[in-house]
Amino acid sequence: MNPTMYGGLEAVDFVREVGKNGNAIARVCSTGEEVFVRNGANKADQYLVRADSRFNPKEGIKGPIHLVNFISEDISHSGLTASQYILYASWKTRMGDLVQESTLRDLNNWYDPGNLSFAFYIKDDSTSKNRGLIIRHNESEPFSGSFHGIISDLPMPNVGARLIVSDSKHNLKIIRKIISEKSLVPVKMQPLK
Repeated sequence: MNPTMYGGLEAVDFVREVGKNGNAIARVCSTGEEVFVRNGANKADQYLVRADSRFNPKEGIKGPIHLVNFISEDISHSGLTASQYILYASWKTRMGDLVQESTLRDLNNWYDPGNLSFAFYIKDDSTSKNRGLIIRHNESEPFSGSFHGIISDLPMPNVGARLIVSDSKHNLKIIRKIISEKSLVPVKMQPLK
């Protein structure tokens, strides 16, 4: 994996589980390089990951090694750079009330794309005056505005993952359309559990 691919998406082949936290070692399909995959155990033999950084793991692996995060078992978007896509995810009732559990830590229990400074949560019953939440590490704040504005307000791709979450299929359909209109690729994340 090329270090300049920070934030890029790659298909990997599962190699083995590492430790007891659901992590794995996988091999990048395009280069053969081994990577450390957070949340990569107990998935398909091949899956999509987002490159995050290099680090020295503590779980008996000779490092340094790239740290990547599980995105989806759909590998059709492999090879995209960070500036070519935006992640989106569907929030389900079984995941809890995101309005009540509104920190990135709670969100990361279900979706963990790696380095993430904030994410947008669009409520099912959103209006332009009460669209949803900006979810940050230790807090959340309401936001209003257009769906186009949400896309524009996402962090720059070199800062971290860009993620939009909604509990509405209709809103996600609109978001996917707007992402595509901006010549970007909407990439659906798969829940971790």
